[in-house]
Formats: sequence, C-alpha cells, structure tokens
Amino acid sequence: MSESATDQTFHKVDAFLKAALTERDLAARAKLLGKAVYWNEMLAKAQGLPYRSRT
Repeated sequence: MSESATDQTFHKVDAFLKAALTERDLAARAKLLGKAVYWNEMLAKAQGLPYRSRT
C-alpha cells in the first residue's frame, strides 16, 4: 500500500530539515531550509490549514 501525497510531502519536509541540520555550508543550508518552508506551506494549504502567503 502506497503512502498518501500528504505523507510523502511530510517526509519530504522532514528530509530537508534533517539535511539542513547536518549541512555546514550556509548557502546550502539556507536553500534546504527554503525548500522545507515551501513544502510545509504547500502541505498546510492542501490540508486547509492557515499558512503565511508570500503575496
């Protein structure tokens, strides 16, 4: 049985955060954190939860 899209997105956010914690290069860390924030916002939007819009 496959995971739902929500579970896959949650795991993607978790993976970006874990990678950012181990990254030494600040630019790469910032990029990983940016991806985690983006996917977390998409997850919140899909679930109908409040999120901070960038517009």
